[in-house]
Amino acid sequence: MFPNLIEATLLSIIFISLFFQVFLLVTFFEKKTLRSSKNKDKNATTPTVCIVVPVWNEEKTIAGTLTSLLNLNYPKNKLEIFVVDDGSTDKTLSIAEAFARESQIRIHSKENGGKHTAVNYGIEHTKAELVGCLDADSFVDSEALGRIVEVFKQKDMMAVTPCMVIKTPNTFVQKAQKIEYTIGALLRQIFGDLNAIRVAPGPFSIFRRSVFSDLGLYKKAYNTEDFEIALRMHKHGYKIGNAPTAYVYTTTPETLYKLFKQRLRWMQGGLLNMIDYRDLFFRVRYGHLGVLVLPMAAAFYFIALFVSLYMFTNIGSWVYKKINALQYMGVQTPSFAFDWFYVNTSILSILALLLFSVTITFISFGIRMTKERSSLTELISFFIIYPILAPFWLWKAGLDVLRGKHNSWR
Repeated sequence: MFPNLIEATLLSIIFISLFFQVFLLVTFFEKKTLRSSKNKDKNATTPTVCIVVPVWNEEKTIAGTLTSLLNLNYPKNKLEIFVVDDGSTDKTLSIAEAFARESQIRIHSKENGGKHTAVNYGIEHTKAELVGCLDADSFVDSEALGRIVEVFKQKDMMAVTPCMVIKTPNTFVQKAQKIEYTIGALLRQIFGDLNAIRVAPGPFSIFRRSVFSDLGLYKKAYNTEDFEIALRMHKHGYKIGNAPTAYVYTTTPETLYKLFKQRLRWMQGGLLNMIDYRDLFFRVRYGHLGVLVLPMAAAFYFIALFVSLYMFTNIGSWVYKKINALQYMGVQTPSFAFDWFYVNTSILSILALLLFSVTITFISFGIRMTKERSSLTELISFFIIYPILAPFWLWKAGLDVLRGKHNSWR
């Protein structure tokens, strides 16, 4: 009875996952022919833009970030760059001040208050029509801003997200993240087509300044302010789009520990924000976000917990049986003879293989969208690191939420 219940649950999980992923792929192909024909304001003028760069101890990367902004192919008299130092204790401020000779750059310094306060400081001190943030560990393609502004020609567009890719993945951990980011780029475009983008990532998401004057500035939001502002916009009916060719290159954690700490913060903040905005769930007035995307995000969280528990339990059971067998029978020479008889042809295995194939399809189209070359090492690292490490940050995030424990940014 119990094993049958577990198998039925796994079958249901795989079916739901397949249904959702196939739905997203169909949406991607269906909307592809419609993107270029969206109603745009042909008389739109080039808007003024302010990019806020919040910095705290970013001496290693701040120069490259500012150089990439200065190299943007955008009218210089329409672009201003605010560097807001949030109480750095290294050479960040002095390095930034060396760029003050550039007419577009303004340097501001304030007491440490967290990233959201630094971004808010910049927003409050600009009168630009569009305003956005660029993290000091990220770098923009020279055409990125122009491609984002093009999307703003749609009169109802209130914010636009970029296409984020990893800058020079060197370690095994970063190579795994590169595959994740390519999937994320594809998903963000699909969610943009559905008007269901639920995170406006810090690196180079651009907003109409009226969003902040109407809805208020960034909130701390459990150190995931980019998640909260997107949900707040959806709650008030503000549209968020995506520019799939506006490339932003970001640096990512290079070790397992740093990746774990980052994802723990993201996951816990995401859970808490979804709890705060639970009134968006299952509401038709919020479109695909409320009816499909947010409920599926919550469902996939619990699905991941169940699958990880099932996986680790089975691995533990298998190891225990092997140890017992060795104790009684000793070491046996393994046989490598292949026989189709031993191939698992259960419906569960077939569906799992199909789900894996759909995931590979997502990766393939994500790679095409980001125009990033991928290697077998990156694919292998992705399928090794995430199934093993992700369950730990998922479980800890859930436990921290239940215990009321908040994780710090640093």
